[in-house]
Amino acid sequence: MSLGRCLRAEQSDQSLDLLAVRPNGGNSQHACGLLGLLRVLSSLSWGFLAPTLHLRELSPLLGDLCDFPIDFITDHCDFRSSSSFVGVTARGFGTNVHAVVWGRLDETKRPSPESRVSRHGKLLFWPGGGGDLLDAEQPDLGYYIVGSWSSWSPEPMEEEEDGCFGFTVSLPQGTREAFQIWIDSNPGRALHPACTDASSGSAVHGPSSDHCDNTWLLQSRVIPQVHTGQEQSGFIVRQICDEFRIRLRVRGKWRLVDWQQVICGKEEEPCWDGADTAKVDTLVMAPATQPINSVYYVMGSPTSWAFEQMSCAGPGIYIAVLRLTTAACDFQIARNKDWEQVLHPSFPRAKLEDANPVLGPSGDGQGRYWRIDGQSDDLFRIELRHLVLCGKGVHEISWRRVMHKTWHAKR
Repeated sequence: MSLGRCLRAEQSDQSLDLLAVRPNGGNSQHACGLLGLLRVLSSLSWGFLAPTLHLRELSPLLGDLCDFPIDFITDHCDFRSSSSFVGVTARGFGTNVHAVVWGRLDETKRPSPESRVSRHGKLLFWPGGGGDLLDAEQPDLGYYIVGSWSSWSPEPMEEEEDGCFGFTVSLPQGTREAFQIWIDSNPGRALHPACTDASSGSAVHGPSSDHCDNTWLLQSRVIPQVHTGQEQSGFIVRQICDEFRIRLRVRGKWRLVDWQQVICGKEEEPCWDGADTAKVDTLVMAPATQPINSVYYVMGSPTSWAFEQMSCAGPGIYIAVLRLTTAACDFQIARNKDWEQVLHPSFPRAKLEDANPVLGPSGDGQGRYWRIDGQSDDLFRIELRHLVLCGKGVHEISWRRVMHKTWHAKR
C-alpha cells in the first residue's frame, strides 16, 4: 500500500507492476533481498518481467489496491521502453531497504524486431510462380549439372515436368560432392548458391561467371555395416552407395535447387574373386567397386600442382608415373579433380618408410603431402589401392622407381 501511495498518489494512467520474490525463488532467508535484485537485473537485460508463480487470485484483504493502478504480474510483461527504473524492497529484522535500479535491454539476448526480420532474410522461392526470367537467364539447349563426381564435366539434366529438371547421382557412403548448374553448358552462365557448401533448398543466384567457388554440397552419410562372415568366405566386400535425385525448380522468376535420397544403402551386383572358398581362411579387405565416373588424379611439384589423371589397372587399383624435375618431389592425390577430396598423409613430407596412414578424402590436406627422394629425370610409379574394410572405404599408397634415366643412358 505504501508503494501505491508513494508512486501512484496522483492516479497515474500508467500501472505499477508488482512482483514477489518468494513464490519464484523460495524462502532464501538472508539472501532474499539479493535474489530479488538478481531477478530485476535479469528482467532488465531481457526487456520483460517474468510472472509471479503460484498466484491464482489476490487476497481479499488487499481490496484497497483497487484505489491505485497496481498490477500483480501473472504473465510475461514487456517494458514500455528499452530502459527502465525498477525498485527492489527488502525487509529484515530492524533493517528495511529499497533500492532503485536502472537498466536497459541487452540486444545480444533479445534482438529488435528489425534485426529478426533481416536475420530470416527475404523469401527464397514461391511455388506458385510469378514474374518472368530475363532472356539471358533462359536456356536454349537446356540445363547442365557440373559436379565433382564427373571431374567437373557438364551433364544434361532431364526435364521431369514443366519447370522441373532432375539428375540422379550415386555416391559411396561417407563421401561428399559439390556441384553447380550451367545454362546451355556454358561456364559463363553458371547458376550457383549464395555461399559455398550450400544445402538443399537454397535459392539460385546467377547466371554469372564470378562465383565458381559457390557450390551446393551433397553428402552421403556412413552407415555401420554388420559383420555377416562374408569377409572370410572369399566374397568380395561391396561398396555401399546412396542415390540422390537433384532437382532444379523454375517457377517464373523463382528458382530453387533441392534434392532427396532415392535409395539408401544400394549395393552393387555381387561378384566373386574366383578363389576357392574352401581354401580361403580370411579375406578381410577387398577392392572397392567405384561409382560411375570416379577418377583419381595425382598432383605435385612434377605437375606444377595440376591434376594428372591416374590410370585404372584393375578393380580398386590406380597408377601414375611421375618424372622428377628435381632431386625430390612432393605430391598428393585428389578424387574427381576436387580440392575438397584430397588424399594426404598426417604430416608434411611423409616418406614411404614412415608407414603413414592415408587420410581423406577431405579438404584438410593443405601443407601435408608425400615426399619422393631421387634424382632429376627419375621415373617413379605411384600406386593407389582403394579397399573396403568392414564396409568402410580405406586407401593404401606406395611408389617405386621404375627407371633411373642417367644410369640408363650410360648403359
